Amino acid sequence: EEWERVRKPDDPQEAPEEAYDPRCLYERLQEQKMKKEMEFEEAHKLKNMIKGLDDDEINFLDQVDKHKIEAEKRKNAEEEEAIAEYR
Repeated sequence: EEWERVRKPDDPQEAPEEAYDPRCLYERLQEQKMKKEMEFEEAHKLKNMIKGLDDDEINFLDQVDKHKIEAEKRKNAEEEEAIAEYR
């Protein structure tokens, strides 16, 4: 019945018999589970490749932030001076 629904015109009239698997159900289910786990790991491999920052990188980024803050403070001070001179 199901075979009739999925059968293509060039397929045989009767459904092909499934190959006999002598392994027990537990072994077959374990194999399926392992395949799913490997597919999941492969799909999430890129996510696992992302690493954290080391100390040198953190120090560099802190230094860059400090320079930006200092430049912003200087700019604000110059603007305040210019406004004070204008008044």
